[in-house]
Amino acid sequence: DRLDPLPAAVVKEVISRELLNGAPIESAFTDFEDVPLGSASVAQVHKATLKSGKVVAVKVMRPFIEPKLRGDVKNIIKFAKAFEDLLPLDYYLVFTEIAERMEDELDFR
Repeated sequence: DRLDPLPAAVVKEVISRELLNGAPIESAFTDFEDVPLGSASVAQVHKATLKSGKVVAVKVMRPFIEPKLRGDVKNIIKFAKAFEDLLPLDYYLVFTEIAERMEDELDFR
C-alpha cells in the first residue's frame, strides 16, 4: 500500500483549504517537510512544526479519493447482494462491515 507521493504544492493547497480556511500553511507551521514520511493509497503523512514549536504529523487525504472509494464499495456491496444466493459466504455482510470501517478510516477529525 505504497504510492508515489502527491506533489508538495497539492498537499499544501489541501491543507490550506481543508484546515486553514484558505490561509497559507505558513500561518500554522514554522516548518513543513515537503517529502512525506509515508505515502499510501488513501493519504500521506508529513512532518511539520507548529508555531508553538510542537512537532506534529500531518495526515493529508489524497484529493478525490473519498468519493472513488465510496463508489467502489457501494458497487461491491450491490454485486454481493445480487449474487448472495450463489455465493458460499455472506459477502454482503462482509462488505457492509468493510464499508463501515472505511468510513472510520476516512474521518480525519
